[in-house]
Parts: sequence; C-alpha cells; structure tokens
Amino acid sequence: MTAHRASIRSLILLASVACLCVAGGAQAATNLVPNPGFELNCAGTPCGWLLGSWSTVNPHSGTASMQLTKAQNLNFVSLSDCVAATPGTVYAFSLWYRTADADVGQAGLSATYFSTADCTGSNVNTGGASQNGITRDGMWHQISGSATSPSGTQSARLILAFGCADPGCPVGATGNFDDLDMQPATTAVAFGSATARRTAGGVVLGWNTASEANVLGFDVYRQAGERRVRLNAHLIPAGIAVTGQRYSFLDRRAPARPAVRYWIRAVDAQGTASWYGPVLAPRV
Repeated sequence: MTAHRASIRSLILLASVACLCVAGGAQAATNLVPNPGFELNCAGTPCGWLLGSWSTVNPHSGTASMQLTKAQNLNFVSLSDCVAATPGTVYAFSLWYRTADADVGQAGLSATYFSTADCTGSNVNTGGASQNGITRDGMWHQISGSATSPSGTQSARLILAFGCADPGCPVGATGNFDDLDMQPATTAVAFGSATARRTAGGVVLGWNTASEANVLGFDVYRQAGERRVRLNAHLIPAGIAVTGQRYSFLDRRAPARPAVRYWIRAVDAQGTASWYGPVLAPRV
C-alpha cells in the first residue's frame, strides 16, 4: 500500500464515522450527488455537504466549486447528505479537481454504503474514483471510476477527499472539486437467464444474453460473505453476434457443502460494467 493510499483511506474512515449532516439536498434525476456543481450556497458551505467552503473563484463550470483547505485538527475531506442507493449496483463515479499545492498527492470521490435508509449504523466503503500522483498545475482535471454497492444497501454518503504523503497534509493545503457524478452504470447487453449446477468436477455456471453490442466479455464472481471473488484469470470473450450468445464457466474449487452464489459481470469497450445475479448453486 502506498503512502498516498494509506493516507486517504485513513481520512475516509475518520470521515465516515464523524458525519452529523442531515438527509436532503438537491440532485439531478439520475445523478445521486447532492448539489453536484456546488451552485447552491448554504451559509458559506455548498448545500448538501458537510465541511468545505463555497468558492466562486475559477469554477470548472457554472458559478462555484467546492474548496477544501486543511486546517489544524480537521480532516481534508467533505461528506455529502444521505442519498438513496440500491444493492448490487455498479455505480460510475466522476469528478473534476484542481490544485496547485505541491503537498497534495491524491484526489478521490467514493461512497460509504449503509443497510439502513437513513445512513445510520455500520457502513462499507467500496471505492469509487480516485487517483494517486494527481496533476498540480492549478488547472481542472477529471477522474473517473466505478464501484459496486454491497448486498443489503439502502443508502449512501459520498466522500470527497484530497490526500498527501505521510504524515499527512500540512495546514493550509488547498484544492477544489466540481461537477461530481455518481449514477448506475450500464452496458449494451441484455441478460437472458443463468443457471448453476453441481457436477463431479465442480459447479457449472451457464448464462445467455438476449442481445449484446460493443461488449468485450464477461467475468465470473463467487460471493464470499460481503465480498465477490473473481474466478476467471482472463476476460471471457463475448461472441461476435449482437443477437445474443450462450456461455459457460466451470468453478472447480466451489465449496461442496453450502449453497454458493455467483455473479456475472459484463464489460463493454469503454470499460463500463453491469452485473447479473445472484445465481444460486444449491448445497450438496
């Protein structure tokens, strides 16, 4: 783990348990981010967010951006209001950032997911869009990525963070964010059905697509607790027909006694993914 990654993960952990903000905030029809362009100002802080300041200096678009400045004993992060989220969904994240501070080494947008509707109780962070070694030329730059919400998800809070090399960001380090986006990712594939059956050699997972276009291939995951473990070493290539295909995969190391859940992940040429599942292989 790099120093930058360790630093920002520490900030995210601290922030996820410290938020006292309330649910609400304006958001676009499909974009889950409250006040994504930071156009709305609530007493000097962008509406829908905790910490950070509302800045009208050189926004990426519109009239304002979110500015974070490292102060003594304060995290270099901002947390959003509580938003609704659905389980097992691949969310696409993107953000714009700018900084001219030589001490800032990472920027990111992620989400912590909750099994309650009001962002209370225990939470899980599965990542989002982040980058180490960011450009620090004072110009706007974009970062994108994706993450899957865990099973049982009902709500989420978004986390904006800058990170610095250990032992942390110096007081006065500054950066800005603008035009955030978090919404369900889609691919040009329509899944038909899937089955999982036990054989002497393991579990055979089979699936078919009703249609597919611009799809590179598929990954197979076995669920282990709250995690999904990828089973195929290389992407299973998609067929050449757009009208749909049949596929299969043999899990030779499937657990013998308990029921096993599988997920199928389709990836398109742009790197966007969609999921199908769970597909249950009954216990022996």
